[in-house]
Amino acid sequence: MAAPAVRASVRWAAGDRHRFLARSFLLKRRSVDCLPALGVALALVVLLGIGQFAHPDLTTASDAGAGSGYAGQAAALVQRYDRSIAEENHLLAMHDADPGVGVSSDWIRQGAEVLSSLDAGYQEAQSLAVPSRAAGLKSCLVEGYRLTATGARMLHDAYLTDGHGAYFLAAHGNWDLHLGAQRMAACRTLLDEPSGANAPSQPPERSP
Repeated sequence: MAAPAVRASVRWAAGDRHRFLARSFLLKRRSVDCLPALGVALALVVLLGIGQFAHPDLTTASDAGAGSGYAGQAAALVQRYDRSIAEENHLLAMHDADPGVGVSSDWIRQGAEVLSSLDAGYQEAQSLAVPSRAAGLKSCLVEGYRLTATGARMLHDAYLTDGHGAYFLAAHGNWDLHLGAQRMAACRTLLDEPSGANAPSQPPERSP
């Protein structure tokens, strides 16, 4: 036969029951007082979640800060490139018409100014702060400026070099200028895209 269940009994000492009831009432009151604060916290969590869903571009503070005005700065870098390459093409046309101009002080000075402008643009492109979604645009500008500056410098050095060295510098300089122009054309396309995330493929390696 199973043993009968034992029911515990509680014997209250004098005053214990009153203190127990008072403590229970205090705990219940504190729980009720916390409900408004919990409601506010829950509402904030919901609002933050809705904000991130509606504005995915603002998911990180670093991206939000980096994205401030980057498109305008990138466009200014493209315009600076256009001015520099237009001046470079003018100098090259002058040299094609009269190769002797390549050793004149004025031509060398103007060439140095173009090279300085391209170098400055390259440095600015490297330091351009962009959000992660526009990393492709930044790398495009950096590579476009690097190739163009390298090509222009090789060409200018070629005009001051004799023999095989002049041929080598001129050939590679022209090729890098061509690749730089292709790269900057791709950058213009990225500027027209809202995200700037789809970076074009890297330009082909120049032939030896």
